[in-house]
Amino acid sequence: MVLEEVVEGAWREVARLDPFTARKQMEAIARRQRDLLAFIMTMCEDLSAEAQEIAVYAFVVILRMFECSSVRQLPKVKRGRITAAYGNTQNELGRLTNANDRFIERHAEVSSGTEPFVMRYITEVLLEPENPEDALPDDEIGAVFMYLKTVVDVLHEITEPDPERS
Repeated sequence: MVLEEVVEGAWREVARLDPFTARKQMEAIARRQRDLLAFIMTMCEDLSAEAQEIAVYAFVVILRMFECSSVRQLPKVKRGRITAAYGNTQNELGRLTNANDRFIERHAEVSSGTEPFVMRYITEVLLEPENPEDALPDDEIGAVFMYLKTVVDVLHEITEPDPERS
């Protein structure tokens, strides 16, 4: 599980990046986790520019959270694992894509599962923007939430020790 201090440190670290360093980080992420980045980019391509920006930024922060909390380099996530996780997320949350933000927030709080601090970060990013005028429409909040939850589930899965090898 990613600890609360790691969540806080990772988002602060990413927020401090200057544009040049941020671009270099994205290039490195594209090498380390190409399929995960492609998933976020592809799934968000029909959303507004603001939703795309929020989703990609949150993805970078979430990936950093997991990298900081792991004692080893994260293995590359393959498309099949992402597809399976997204299917699970759709089954679990698909009906929420059109729900209002209060319902999504309550659901996130009670279903934060194995990564409560990371899921709280996602909820805050989506439901409590720094500028209230930048709030996304409810349908985009639901969609971005599902995509980011998929990322969290996959990253959690690859960082957890294999119980059969323990």
